[in-house]
Amino acid sequence: MATADLKQLLWGVPIACHAFNKDKSKLAISPNSNDVQIWALNNGNWELEHTLSQHDKLITGIDWAPNSNQIVSCSQDRNAYVWQFEYGVWKPTMVLLRINRAATCVKWSPKENKFAVGTGSKLIAVCYFDDDEMIQSWVSKHIKKHITSTVLSIDWHPEGILIACGGTDMKTRVFSAWIKGIDPKVSSPVWAEKLPFEHLCKEYNNGFGGWVHSVSFSPSGDSVAWTGHDASVSIASPAEDKVFTVPTKLLPFTSLTFLSETSIVAVGHDCVPFLFSRRGNNWELVDKLDQGIKKKISTNSAMDKFRQMDSRAQSGNDSEINSQHQNTILSVLPYGGTRDQVTSFSTVGVDGKLLILNNAGKDATDSYNSFHPPSLIDTHLQNCKVGVLESPGSFETKIENVFPLNKPANDLLPPLETLLNIYDFGIAAKSALNEEAFSYVCSGAMDEITLRENMEAFRKIWLRPRVMVDVEEVDTSCTILGHKSSLPIFISSAAMGKLMHPRGEVVLATASGQNNIIQMIPTLSSCSLEEITSARLDNQVQFFQLYVHSDREHTLKLIKNAEKTGCKAICITVDCPVLGNRENHTRAKQRHNSNVHAMLNTEKSPKNVSHQKKSSSKSFMTHDASLNWKDLAWFKSNTSLPIVLKGIQRGDDAVLAAKHGCEGIIVSNHGGRQLDCTRPAISILSEVMRDLRVYGLDKKIEVYMDGGVRRGTDIIKALAMGAKAVGLGRPFLHAMMYGVDGVDRLVEIIREEVELGMRLCGVSRIDEIGEWLILDEKAKL
Repeated sequence: MATADLKQLLWGVPIACHAFNKDKSKLAISPNSNDVQIWALNNGNWELEHTLSQHDKLITGIDWAPNSNQIVSCSQDRNAYVWQFEYGVWKPTMVLLRINRAATCVKWSPKENKFAVGTGSKLIAVCYFDDDEMIQSWVSKHIKKHITSTVLSIDWHPEGILIACGGTDMKTRVFSAWIKGIDPKVSSPVWAEKLPFEHLCKEYNNGFGGWVHSVSFSPSGDSVAWTGHDASVSIASPAEDKVFTVPTKLLPFTSLTFLSETSIVAVGHDCVPFLFSRRGNNWELVDKLDQGIKKKISTNSAMDKFRQMDSRAQSGNDSEINSQHQNTILSVLPYGGTRDQVTSFSTVGVDGKLLILNNAGKDATDSYNSFHPPSLIDTHLQNCKVGVLESPGSFETKIENVFPLNKPANDLLPPLETLLNIYDFGIAAKSALNEEAFSYVCSGAMDEITLRENMEAFRKIWLRPRVMVDVEEVDTSCTILGHKSSLPIFISSAAMGKLMHPRGEVVLATASGQNNIIQMIPTLSSCSLEEITSARLDNQVQFFQLYVHSDREHTLKLIKNAEKTGCKAICITVDCPVLGNRENHTRAKQRHNSNVHAMLNTEKSPKNVSHQKKSSSKSFMTHDASLNWKDLAWFKSNTSLPIVLKGIQRGDDAVLAAKHGCEGIIVSNHGGRQLDCTRPAISILSEVMRDLRVYGLDKKIEVYMDGGVRRGTDIIKALAMGAKAVGLGRPFLHAMMYGVDGVDRLVEIIREEVELGMRLCGVSRIDEIGEWLILDEKAKL
């Protein structure tokens, strides 16, 4: 939904038309009179600055040339004035239009070397300044052939040669307004090869009849749109030799403008803006862009309401409508962005209000680059329109970095040397991230029962240490799929690394290499796979975590790229056919009105919420919800890398994985982020090892686990229950806020705690740890 800035400029007085200066600090309006009012923006409020009084009758049109800072106005008095600001005063110059009926509308050409005036005299007056020494004044030239009635609206082609008009004869026309000596010689392959002045290029009938109230050229100038009193919107594209008409059951529109080449906003008697968009080969009415004003719910009783009614049985606020504007909208103009991509628009109306709506189409470059690898567009959007923004600074509004730090991290993060354990890194991250950012990393599914129990379950397992054992030297190294690791841990895959540090997952790649531990690179990393793997040291090991795409060709490309970049295993996530319901993060998004869901290809609009829940099995990042055991044969046939299944939560599934030839499994409930009320990962591990032993498969497949590990003793407990190694995800994300130094410090803390735990338990090597070391709290002594 668009966000709004609403200002009540006039009370009880309509605003017939409006125009802004270049930097939007000044506003010209006509308060339904023969005056032009100039308002100035001061500390967020509009204040009346000048009143321009020269016309004798009602003003019907105003336009402000942004570069030359000239205002042009027209009126029912059949004249136009060009206003120039000199020495603090607006000085008028009369322009004789040579018409015998009222002027109806006015518009500067894009090059500001001429302007056009629609009239009731069945003609358009094209006015330009003749700087001949004998003249030195504004002169007008008429377009009147083929025009059979009053001209109600006009718009210039982006090149300033063609002009579109609509009127009471229910037709839209495109004319040449080329003037010798003023305009360069050009042609328009789309509209006409030759463009002599007054040449009729195209003529269109209004969709279902009715006066044409507004016309607008598209940003490219290759299409023209118009709206009529029949409440339809029509778009003509000569290149396609087709006219698209979108009928509606709404009240008539009064004005429209293009927001982009494929979107239009129209306003009128329904008092709200409506968005029309091109989808495929058709144009459609998509949505209304003003969702109204939230009203307080009345707590009065039925009797109180009855008593408060007037003699007509109407309560005091029955006349209010649920929209920002409370009466007909008369005019809509682009406000922010560029001609090609309008990011906001302004409206004025009969209620005397000015409304500025921030809409889609903002510059999201900074936000996009903060979380996505540069190669993502080339890799996944080959068939989409991709271009280069010519003037990045021209966007007046930008989508803010979706997960900004509250302040620079250095000002909020405590000194690294003061962090004593894994929990401290989480506390530090919370102090530096805003609520939404932290909730993205740390939230769980629904009531977050599993999220909490992942950690709590470790506290229910007791250690049974040995004494009188030589532990002067301890060795924390182990092997994972045959690869040496200095600790029995690995970095679990976690998306959005750039959320925590500008270098994203490259930080983890560098630190894991320095500490000789394995990094699992996520499919949804914010750096490209090439960037991450290029940071690898000699003999460093990295695995690739894979989300299976519904398009198997795409999935195969991911696998082959992992092979090409030197990854040593494919870890397929199998617990995520659809996205879990992470309510705490959703609430944080609502409070901060963010766009993070766009990065995960989920819909934002409130009207789609119920639909998402019903169709979530098909909506989550196009993951393959049909993934099943038979598909493992396809993976085996397409890669020689070891295959590890991530997300095993049952003993019998562990057995199936072993029987299907998987080299490893990761016992995991996705960090408590998918299905709430599943068992803690450490509890599942016991069942998995039991069932594998029953079938004699415990030596044929390696078992790992992740979820809830926060202490060195947690790692020892998992190893004692049969895990080969354990993964940590969130702790490494938190540590990334300090960069490589932070990850080094986290590994150092884990190493110290594991070594301490091993010594106090009476073991000197990882392979000495076994079931003899633990006692479940439910076990009998």
